[in-house]
Amino acid sequence: METDSKKTGFFNLTRKSATVLFFAIILLLTAIQMAWHVMPRTQTEQERCRALLVHRHIEKVYMGKKELFVLRDTTSRHTAVWVNKYRLVPSCHGRLVSNYVPSKGKDYKKTEIDSIVGSMRDSLETELKMLGSVSDELNYFLSVHGVQDEGYDMVISDNEHINSLINERRKALDRLKDITDSSSVRIVKSDVFTVVWHDHENVVRKKQCLPVGRVSDKRLMYQTLDKTMPMGIRPKYYGVSDLSQDMISSVDTINRTLVRLARRGVGQAFLPKKIYDFTVDGKGRQIVGEYMDDTLSSGIRYDSLGVYRGEMDRNGLAQGHGTYFSTKKVFYEGHWMDDRRSGFGIESSPAPRVRAGEWLADTYKGERLNYTSDRIYGIDISRYQHEIGKKKYGIDWSKLRITQLGQISKKRISGVVDYPVAFVYIKSTEGTTVNNKYYLGDYAAARRHGKRVGTYHFFSTRSSGKAQAIHFLNNSRFHKGDFPPVLDVEPTHAQIMAMGGVEVMFSHIRTWMNMVENATKCRPVLYVGQSFVNRYLDKAPDIKKKYNVWIARYGEYKPDVHLVYWQLSPDGRVNGIHGDVDINVFNGYMPAFRNFLNFNLVP
Repeated sequence: METDSKKTGFFNLTRKSATVLFFAIILLLTAIQMAWHVMPRTQTEQERCRALLVHRHIEKVYMGKKELFVLRDTTSRHTAVWVNKYRLVPSCHGRLVSNYVPSKGKDYKKTEIDSIVGSMRDSLETELKMLGSVSDELNYFLSVHGVQDEGYDMVISDNEHINSLINERRKALDRLKDITDSSSVRIVKSDVFTVVWHDHENVVRKKQCLPVGRVSDKRLMYQTLDKTMPMGIRPKYYGVSDLSQDMISSVDTINRTLVRLARRGVGQAFLPKKIYDFTVDGKGRQIVGEYMDDTLSSGIRYDSLGVYRGEMDRNGLAQGHGTYFSTKKVFYEGHWMDDRRSGFGIESSPAPRVRAGEWLADTYKGERLNYTSDRIYGIDISRYQHEIGKKKYGIDWSKLRITQLGQISKKRISGVVDYPVAFVYIKSTEGTTVNNKYYLGDYAAARRHGKRVGTYHFFSTRSSGKAQAIHFLNNSRFHKGDFPPVLDVEPTHAQIMAMGGVEVMFSHIRTWMNMVENATKCRPVLYVGQSFVNRYLDKAPDIKKKYNVWIARYGEYKPDVHLVYWQLSPDGRVNGIHGDVDINVFNGYMPAFRNFLNFNLVP
């Protein structure tokens, strides 16, 4: 019979000794593990214990099983720390603690659901009107521009986005209109929790998690769905008193951790790649940033007025291309400099209004044209092209070519200025007594040389619109194919007041426009200056909406109105004409010009 003292093959020990040694090794390993577990963490290990808890709360409205629309979709971000459940035992299993305790959310009563559905209908209808107006503005922009114009591709992209939003909103509104029995409508709430952290190789990881219990009144424990401790993380048990503010801190701590890691050369394998992190800038604005070599390059920034998405400098200021959507539903896409809109950009708003062009320090300057031979140019003339001082000159209609666009303002010109004259406007009358003695001769000569001709009248504040219209019609010519007649309105403020004020002036303008349109069967064009537009035109919205505008603006930027012609300089030069000549450009390229010729000329 064998005894316990019989030797075994295990290091030539007795069975009893081998058993004791085995358990001794187990106890030693356990002791070493526990000792390692309770040893103080290094700064790097403590930093790796930190994580970011992202909570997305969604509320959707259903009718039966059919989703109608999303009522609420919000995302919040909070810091957390990986923990062990028990003090002396490695027991993380994907657990973490955060000082974020989500609210239960609102329980909606039937009357509240009815109110929500009704408000959503009204909101969608209002938004559709706004989006439709913005789309109309963008379509107008596209109709008068070509691919060579700055920002054309951006406008195309924005217009496609707006149209997709319109389709989505229409579908949602149709679903709401299908509701016949509100008792079948319900609101379903869902919460998605995600933990984001940097592993032992400083690679960004994320997993879904769920709240599993309270640590205290102000702290909650979460656990990943796979219940697995992250690789390279050394969690520690933290009692309520141990969860100090330096472990569960502001979102700014996460960013400082990344900076320290990068400066110590940790994680160089991943730092050149795009890293997303959360920080707060000097103005308290939260940033979800994209980093390159430890430097913020782009991201999403939230403030009380809206959301910015795009390129940034290292301090979180908008720099480069980006978009901004404000709480007032004003959208901007374009270039930024020093946190302000500077360069080419497009702004649309519920006004509705679209402003596409150059910006400087958040101020809209206007659209800067590139003048080429592809554009359509014209001139307007009066007796001053025949009389310069005491000398009188004729016009050589066979030589008409535009050779200079004027010197008053800067202009971007591609190639040599040598443009044909596509149309000519000639002054016929002024007030009720003045006639241009060269009008009939110039009108006949221009038509004889194949020029498209239009006739204009200079408005006077000393006589009625009716009397001026009669004088203009009696002394002007209107043949088939002529350009629309024009009313030139350039009074001073004192002259307007002497006439009886702004309303009186616009009343006379309406009379003139109506009488001339009825007589010629062609809708006239209103010629005004930029200051007139800025100061008075909004006070006559019917006129602004109904009539095409020809505007005189001698600056670098195109006028910010719907217009048909732009008088861009009073000091141009034209072969065949002595002295300075007013140079005009049609608002659009050849397709738009052909469309204008089809629908706007004298029949």
